[in-house]
This record gives sequence, C-alpha cells and structure tokens, in this order.
Amino acid sequence: MSLLKNRSASFAAGRLTAVFGVLVLIGGCTTPPPTPGTPPPLSGDELKTAIDDVFGTFDPVTIDDSRDQQIELPEAGMLACSADGMNFTLVLEDGRGNPLREMGMSELPDRFVSFGLAGSDLANAAKLSIRAGVNYNLLLLPFSECPELGAGGQGNSAEGEVCMIYGGVGETRTIQFDSAITIQEFISSDSATVVLEETPIETRTSQESSFTLQAGPSVLIIDSHGAWSLASNP
Repeated sequence: MSLLKNRSASFAAGRLTAVFGVLVLIGGCTTPPPTPGTPPPLSGDELKTAIDDVFGTFDPVTIDDSRDQQIELPEAGMLACSADGMNFTLVLEDGRGNPLREMGMSELPDRFVSFGLAGSDLANAAKLSIRAGVNYNLLLLPFSECPELGAGGQGNSAEGEVCMIYGGVGETRTIQFDSAITIQEFISSDSATVVLEETPIETRTSQESSFTLQAGPSVLIIDSHGAWSLASNP
C-alpha cells in the first residue's frame, strides 16, 4: 500500500516509489460501533475534509529540478525528496530566514518529514531553501493525503516518520518495534500528545507496548529508528 493515496499518478513521476511503499497492510477487522452519545467515526472523504478543516490544506506540490531555489511552505504538512546524487541539501527556515534544520541526502531517502506541528524543531518552518548540484524531486503534501489508520494491522520497515490520519472514537492499540520509537497524536497543529515513547531493552530483538488514542479527527506521527508492526484492532 502506498504511504499516500495519490489523487494523481503523476505526483512523484515514479521517483519516490521507495518512500511511498513502506507502509503495508497486514490484517483487518471490523471497528466496533461507537458508544451512545459519541460522535460517529469518520473515514474516507469525510475524514479528509475534517483533517483539512483542522490542519489546513493546499494543492500537492511536486518539483523536478536541478537548480537552487527557495520555496514558501504552507502552514503544516509533509515533505519527501529524492535526488540523483549526494550533492543536495535542504534547509528549513522560519519566517525570518533563520535555519531550523539542515538535511542532506543521507538523511532524506525513503522517509517523510513533517513540519508545522507543535513540539518539533520544524513547528515554525515557513521556507525551504534548496541547494542542489544534481537533479532532484520534491513532494509537498497536506496531511489529508496521508493514509488512514484503520482497524487492520499496519507496519513500516524503514527508519523515519510515518504519518496517518485517524477518525475513530478513541481506542487502545498494540505495537511491536525493535528500535527507539515515538508516537504522537495531534488533534490540532498546536496540540500534541505523546501516546508512546519507548526504547527497546538491548537484550531483546523486539518489544511490544500499547498506546491509547483520543477521538479523531487527528494526525498520528510515528517516528522510529527501525521497523515496527501495528497489530489489528481486536
């Protein structure tokens, strides 16, 4: 399954396939009905619209180029990038041009980077400066383009951030992981809850923990240093 549900097959022109291919469905079940008085769960277009209302939206942007340039960023979203060589650097800056984070290709392949969310060094990211000596492909997406966290199992085999959107009524999930991992749930851009922060015991190859989500609509960011597997909702 793709890390995002493309509205256009031309977004990444096939050059970011590795980035979008690390999220895999591994099971499924039926979500239990909400308790009386609880708003019904959201999914599909209704959930996308709710996420756009809370976090803002913009038309997805894809740039194929080889030139240095500076880009104005939307308030919040995700970015991914690939390049034909190592002579490439991204610098995310605040509105005054102060650098917030610099990333080279050794940090960028096969991963997403979120910006505009509370608690991150990129919470105030407003500009993106590109220094390039090679061809590159850059993709910017609103959070509503991220896949839904469903009742089925999901997993990731690569280091870095995975973003999912959640429209359920609140639930507890179980996750297995083999490296340090942090899971945050955002009910708005400036309201973050760390629902899980773990570092596996060195003598184990895998560890299991549970975390509890608030009712959506929300954005879920899973930031890991290795593989993880999210169990199906019982």
